[in-house]
Amino acid sequence: MDVQEDKKVEHNKIVCELCKVVVLNEHQRSEHIMGKKHQLALHQATVLETKEKCGIYVRGFPVTATLDELKLFLSKYGEIVDGFMADNNMFAIIQFKEVTSVQTILQQKEIKFQKQGLVVQKRNIKKKKDPPAELQQWENVESINKYLESIHNLDDQIKALVNILQPNWFIMGTKYDKLCRDIQTHLHEIFPNCIAYPFGSTVSGLSFPSSDVDIYVKVFMVNGSVPNGNLASAYVNMSKKLLQNYPRVFSHVLAIPRANTPIVKCIHNPTRLSCDFNFKNMLGVCNTYMIKHYLAVDTKLSSLMIVLKYWAKVHDLTGRGGKFSNYSLIILFLFYLQVHQHLPCVATVQAISKAVNMQEGWNGGFSAVSKFACKSLANLSSAQILQGFFQYYANFDYALHVICPYLGVVLLKTDFLRPDLLSDKFVLYKANIPTLPPLKIESSICIQDPFQHNHNLSGALHSRFVEDFVNLCKVGALICKNESNNSALYQLFTYACELTATDKFASPNEYQFSLTMDSNCILHLNQLTDSNEEDLTEKTQKMKTAWHELANTFILEFLTKIMKFNVQLKTEDDHFKCRRLDEQNDIHDTVKIETVTYHCTGYFNLWDARKSILKDMNIDPSLGILEKQIQVSEYMSNLYKGQKVTNTILEFDLSAVAEVNPVQLSCTIIKRKALSHNFITFRLFVCRNIHSWFEKYCKELDQNVNK
Repeated sequence: MDVQEDKKVEHNKIVCELCKVVVLNEHQRSEHIMGKKHQLALHQATVLETKEKCGIYVRGFPVTATLDELKLFLSKYGEIVDGFMADNNMFAIIQFKEVTSVQTILQQKEIKFQKQGLVVQKRNIKKKKDPPAELQQWENVESINKYLESIHNLDDQIKALVNILQPNWFIMGTKYDKLCRDIQTHLHEIFPNCIAYPFGSTVSGLSFPSSDVDIYVKVFMVNGSVPNGNLASAYVNMSKKLLQNYPRVFSHVLAIPRANTPIVKCIHNPTRLSCDFNFKNMLGVCNTYMIKHYLAVDTKLSSLMIVLKYWAKVHDLTGRGGKFSNYSLIILFLFYLQVHQHLPCVATVQAISKAVNMQEGWNGGFSAVSKFACKSLANLSSAQILQGFFQYYANFDYALHVICPYLGVVLLKTDFLRPDLLSDKFVLYKANIPTLPPLKIESSICIQDPFQHNHNLSGALHSRFVEDFVNLCKVGALICKNESNNSALYQLFTYACELTATDKFASPNEYQFSLTMDSNCILHLNQLTDSNEEDLTEKTQKMKTAWHELANTFILEFLTKIMKFNVQLKTEDDHFKCRRLDEQNDIHDTVKIETVTYHCTGYFNLWDARKSILKDMNIDPSLGILEKQIQVSEYMSNLYKGQKVTNTILEFDLSAVAEVNPVQLSCTIIKRKALSHNFITFRLFVCRNIHSWFEKYCKELDQNVNK
């Protein structure tokens, strides 16, 4: 597809027109176009282009017609892959598989369906206006990590990181005030006396330069009451229409009325801030001030939370789609401090200060907790707090327990199946449950909201994500255990979790994994080595050799066809090396081990955005695992057609050792060269996928034998 070229902007900066991201030089541009953000943008542009080319807009059919009837009628022009009909039956969108079907139907002079003439037009998708490029900042993770590596004291590293990531609060505070005043002033036209309350990281002091400003707009009815939450969607649509009348103040106004919390997204032009505001979530304001009060107990806490927030971002633990929200990560940090008696629980603060702020049946009241300041917290070092956090969540029993910051204790999930067994302090939960859904305890991790007690902050997490989180916590605990470790932050941000390790982590420039022989492909190996003339020992040896060849073939297919690396055989030993095994008694009782090394060079990042892109692809489910993944790679590499892709983004050596006791192929990946954090994300991708893909590959081979 054709994509606009990058263009120069002021001060010799470069802007990616597709992503609206500003970079400072050609090196950063190369990093960006090989990154996940740009790759997903290319993918989305390709998807929209395909929908337009293969889609038609249809109207003029009877109001009694159904979508299935219309699709069946139009299928004579070609295979239909999708369709949509408006609620009022005024129009329909039909998506064909091939563009030739659209060309054929548009050439028809007259098309009659159920005795009525159809009006058929080419589909035209309205393009969303992108925010100005200068609003989005390029975050160079590699530069930050290199800078931290040059500082040889943990406290100084933390200060440096905070200075890099945090905005100038004096300047930003002025901007936030102006934004809220303008939102409030303009909304007064349709919502007299409304009040704009900022909340989120910009208020709690945990924002990054690129953070959006979140605002809750409190609307009063004529009689002074607060409107019902069901009106939030209507208010969002009304606000969008209003703000679009003031293009000098607000731009890129977008309404999202069907979300759980309907919001309006916009850019405030005078301050160049990106803003989300809603009419429903006053508890978000309450949560923000609770966090702000807690972090004020000790000056170290805000900085440590910035460290954890950046750590989670670097390792892809926060964001949308089955990950932690930043808010849930903050609650995990506060809960750890509560459990260890460094902070009071929410219930204690509410009871002692008699804080009451009822919102939709829940008490969001909170007050300053400075009087609860704990000497033990003041005496702890930053390394001790970080190490304690990681150690606590590395060993937490997520399957059975609820993280409850309201009471500051761990609760059994099963207790919520019988509300009568809960503490008397859960009086609001017991009162609300007859009319509201109960706390969702079936998820992999259950973090109970400190105010809205029926809300699980981590309800969408998958078990594999939890495994990643736990392993990263184990690595973090080991790194922070030694207070004299001068590279602690650098290691936290660069050492990926190795899912096959328990208490070990590899060098940031190396990754090891093994493919082990099991019973998944035993039928296939038996077929390869079938011979009645051989005895059992000879046949067993042949099966082991065949398995090593199979595993090596899989590795090569993965490198060359799925990852599309340029692979060269670096060394190949004609003579076998010998290694004495621990259980051998005789030095002559040796096992032959063949070692082969491949030098791999990559120009495309085909791993970071792979999962997101795969969701949008219509791949034949009957294909094998390698065939499916090869199709994904072909599509992803084709996204870069017409792009300037000349730089090597990753270069490494992969050594494969064929071992026989146990029978396995032990692989070591050693980084030689990498652009930005591509090696970190690549080895994590390998860690997450190579074993499951090989297992499926072996099972498919056996299934083919049965056929």
